[in-house]
Amino acid sequence: MPKIKYDPKVYEGKIATMRHMLHAVSHGYHHWTGGRVPAAKALNLAAKFAELYGVDLGRNRRYRRRAASKANAQLFFYPIADSQDLAWWLLATDGEGNVHRQENLKDTRIKHQRLNWLGEYEVAHHSRPETPKPSYSWRMTAKTYDNWKIRLKHAGSSADTSLMRQAVWSLYRTPGAAVIRKQVGHLMALAKKEWNRHHDIAAFPPVPGTLLYMSHRQDDVQPLSMLVARVAKGRKSWFGGRRRVSTG
Repeated sequence: MPKIKYDPKVYEGKIATMRHMLHAVSHGYHHWTGGRVPAAKALNLAAKFAELYGVDLGRNRRYRRRAASKANAQLFFYPIADSQDLAWWLLATDGEGNVHRQENLKDTRIKHQRLNWLGEYEVAHHSRPETPKPSYSWRMTAKTYDNWKIRLKHAGSSADTSLMRQAVWSLYRTPGAAVIRKQVGHLMALAKKEWNRHHDIAAFPPVPGTLLYMSHRQDDVQPLSMLVARVAKGRKSWFGGRRRVSTG
C-alpha cells in the first residue's frame, strides 16, 4: 500500500462539519471552491492540496503565515449519501499564496458567491442585537426554502395527516444555525396556518422537542483513509457500525 501523504479528519456528522466550516468563515476563510470526488481519489486530492496550499499545516504555522500576509487554506470532506463520492470544500483566507493563483475561488461575502452545502444551505451575514458587528450563519437557500413551503402546504391540505407529522419531524432535523432557526419558525407558522384551513388546529402534530443549536462541542472524527477503505470493501456505512450519513 502506498504511503498516505496527508490523511485529513472527517467529522462524523453533517451538522458538525457545517459548524466547523462556519467557524472557519468567521475567522477569515472567506474564499472557497468545492466539488465532489470519488472515494478512491479523495486521498490524492487531499495530498495535492496539502502540497500546494498547506491544508495540513498546524495552528502555529498558520499563525505565522497569516502574520506575514500569506494565505492559509483548510480542506473539509463529507460523504454524499447513497453514493461512493465525497463532497469537498477548500477554504482560504486573504493573503498572498498559490491557492489564489491556481484556484477559481469564490468570495462568500458576495451574495451570489456564498459558500454552500450541496445546494441546500449557504453562508450569509446576519445581524445580532447584542453586537453591532455582523456575524455569519448558515441559511436555507431560496430553493430549499421554497421546497419546504411546497411540502408543508401540500401536507396541510392533504387528508393524509401523517404527511404533516413526517414533514414537521424532518424540518426539526435541519441544522440549527441562527438564521435557519428563524426560517424554521416562519415555515412552522405557514404549516399551522395551512393546517388550520383544512383540519382542527388542536390536532396539529406535536413538535419533536426543540431545534438543536449549532453550538460548539467536541466532535467525533475519523481519518479519511478509514472511510475510503470501507468503501473499497463494499461497506454500506461510511463511518462504520450503524452510523449513517446525515441527509437532514
